[in-house]
Parts: sequence; structure tokens; C-alpha cells
Amino acid sequence: DENPEPEVNDGLLTIIQQYYIDGSAAYYMQQDSQDVPIENLVLTLMGESLDEPYSVSTDADGYYAFPTFLAGDYTVTASYDGAVGEMVITPYDASLTAQYSIFLYAFDTYQQAAADVNADGNATTYDAALMAQYSVGLINEFTAGRWIIDPAQRDYSLLDNFTNQDYQLIAIGDPSGNWSPDTSSRS
Repeated sequence: DENPEPEVNDGLLTIIQQYYIDGSAAYYMQQDSQDVPIENLVLTLMGESLDEPYSVSTDADGYYAFPTFLAGDYTVTASYDGAVGEMVITPYDASLTAQYSIFLYAFDTYQQAAADVNADGNATTYDAALMAQYSVGLINEFTAGRWIIDPAQRDYSLLDNFTNQDYQLIAIGDPSGNWSPDTSSRS
């Protein structure tokens, strides 16, 4: 670290190393070849040298940075309570999921996770039916919740700075990836 903190005890000078963690959060699907930043993702740091957890949130650009902490073992847990918004989960998402379930359309890993609205580990026609029901207002939530955060938790041994510790968020029920900050503010 460029600015170690000195400590003097009984005439003995000790250099205390401190390190930081930073990164960003974005939606799993890019729009116009650009990352879609997630604002207000809460990251909570817990560790052996902390009396209580320390939290930071991502800014409008999806960026976060923890201040420096003493070397040691820490865990960062991510949480997000943002709205998914209206017109994000649509019949189109249900259609894509139905096509995927009968091998007519390919999903990447994140799309599969978004399509698994009943949280059984598979994206099936049942998930497609649930999305269709949601899109017309027959149901108002999914068993899997509203969001998946990848990763939900990270463990660190702070012996150096950790940069570009990024997170991806997935709206449950949105395999088409059409979520944006604009859609979440309309909910």
C-alpha cells in the first residue's frame, strides 16, 4: 500500500498495512454494447478486525470502493432491493423460455438463471407459464425472488489491494435482458 499507517508503541515503530477493495456492478445483459450499471447495490464487509459490519453502496455508475482496512480475512456480501419494474418480464420472455425448454433457442448461463423463476435448477415450460402469468398480472412474485447477484458473497485474505471485484445482477424472469434503470423507476 502506498500509505501504510505507522504506529509507535513503547518507542517501537510498526508499519500497519492496509488494503482496499473496489469494483463495479452491472446488469448481466449489455445494451448497445455497453454495461448497464446497477446503482445502490449494498456491499457489506465483515471481518476479524471489525467490531461491526461496514457497508458501501454502488453509485450511479455502478462503482463502489471500500476504504482501507487492516490486513486479514474478510467476507463481502452483496444485496440488492431494487425494483424490477413494469414491462420487464413480458410474454416475449415466456416465449424465449418455452423455446429454450424444447431446444429451439440457446440461453447462456445467466439467461438460464433468469428463466428459472421457480428455483428448481432448470428453465422449463412451467417457468415459461409462470412468466406469462406474471406478465399479465395473474401472479405478482416468483419463488426465486426478484434478483440474483453473481457472486452473492466473496471471501478475501487482504494481503494486497483487490481491484475490479465486479458483480453481475440478473432480474428473475428476464432472459431477454431488457431490464434497465429506466424500467425499474417506473414500477
